Amino acid sequence: MSRVTVRLFAAPREAVGAREVTVEVAPGARVADLLDAVVNRHPALAPWRPHLLVSVNRAFALPTSPVAAGDEVALMPPVSGGSGLHEGPFDTDAVVRRLAAAGGGAVVTFTGVVRPTSGDRPGGSVVRLEFESYEAMAEEALADVASRARAKFGVLDAVAYHRVGVLAVGEPIVLVAAAAAHRREAFEAAQWMMEEIKSVVPIWKREIAPGGDARWVRDPVGGGP
Repeated sequence: MSRVTVRLFAAPREAVGAREVTVEVAPGARVADLLDAVVNRHPALAPWRPHLLVSVNRAFALPTSPVAAGDEVALMPPVSGGSGLHEGPFDTDAVVRRLAAAGGGAVVTFTGVVRPTSGDRPGGSVVRLEFESYEAMAEEALADVASRARAKFGVLDAVAYHRVGVLAVGEPIVLVAAAAAHRREAFEAAQWMMEEIKSVVPIWKREIAPGGDARWVRDPVGGGP
């Protein structure tokens, strides 16, 4: 048997009460076998079993992907997301200047901010958001999103940034920007990057309501989307 250390993020981490766990798997084990072993040892993860994403050596893995001792393995909920993680407010003017230097005729930026309401929460009020990430993997994923936007839309340059930590209502969360010869390609690239960030970058969001009630977005136990 091989011992594999598994990192946990966001709600699964809270469910287990630990940032990492160790399980034993047989030689030739696959990701599905590892998931079975983790859930059997930590039943609090059972509600998450159909929803968990698994990464092996910082790449998303399929149930049939191999896993062995020494691999860097992580379990995480569906991502809620970000050409890197960012601390503090964005300097949008600096981003525009950088992209304008590419020589195109259009620079499109989009900034997402913390809103004071949530359509999925009873009462709808939110006082702050807390973002957690798998940092090394998120950095790589954000850079990849920007790289694929440049290739997919033929834009001259593109960037994607996401903040983590505690953010109050009105604070910026995410910034995407694209430079192109014409506005259409820049708009399309910026919109695509936002959708891709929400789908593939390992960043998770927790909403805090007045009074302190908290829930992870996309929480299958709490009834999130």
